[in-house]
Amino acid sequence: IYNQSMSYQALYRKYRPTTFEGVIGQKHITDTLANQIKAQKFVHAYLFCGSRGTGKTSTAKIFARAINCLFPQNGSPCGKCDVCLNSASEMDIVEIDAASNNRVDEIRELRENVKFMPTCGKYKIYIIDEVHMLTTEAFNALLKTLEEPPADLLIVLTGSETGLLPTIRSRVMTVRLGAKPVSAVADELRDAGVSPRDASLYAALSGGVSGRAKSLASPEGASFRNAAIDALQDALFGVPPFQTVSELIRGDKAGETAADGKKLKADPEKALMALSH
Repeated sequence: IYNQSMSYQALYRKYRPTTFEGVIGQKHITDTLANQIKAQKFVHAYLFCGSRGTGKTSTAKIFARAINCLFPQNGSPCGKCDVCLNSASEMDIVEIDAASNNRVDEIRELRENVKFMPTCGKYKIYIIDEVHMLTTEAFNALLKTLEEPPADLLIVLTGSETGLLPTIRSRVMTVRLGAKPVSAVADELRDAGVSPRDASLYAALSGGVSGRAKSLASPEGASFRNAAIDALQDALFGVPPFQTVSELIRGDKAGETAADGKKLKADPEKALMALSH
């Protein structure tokens, strides 16, 4: 049965970049990775770290696809070669969510699977998302793979540096993704169909974090969006939240609130100034 609600796709997934050129505000990172693709020189393990919503997983997926691409364009996957178009190539890029697969048993299974050769690409690539969620035992099991990786294996870890064992950090190339310029995030939102006014607002509220801005702009982010707007409004201007003002106007609360509501209707500017102090 078709369900309209099932057809909805979050903005951050619908507009996820597929090339390095589409990654906004991280040019120093994408240029470095693209140059490695062009030179065909990789390390066996990477750590893409940064706060949530900075594009760690998206960048890791582009990098993984570009590594196996036969004819990368400016370091990005071409999307047209036999490997890019072959559905079997998806078996060569394995994404593991460490938040829900954080036990040592899952990492031991990974260690067994890396023994198998790639299906159609040059490398078997494992992307371990939210790697900081692994247990200590799982980290120790992963360390053995990082110490002696097969020649056709690449591992890309994404998540926070906090909580990672020093022995893990010493065996990976760390790629740090930071917050983007607010103007760049606003451009992303406008490209996704958000109005210019709202795009600028959500970009500012996000602090330059693209994923957070897209969440604010999505329908399910309405409650967080309203709370963030109220907090920003109060911090910048000392103006009471919209909900408080609307309650006063409607007289929803008894006692002093109703009296304040009458004052608000009689002299809105004076009443709002009094409420803000």
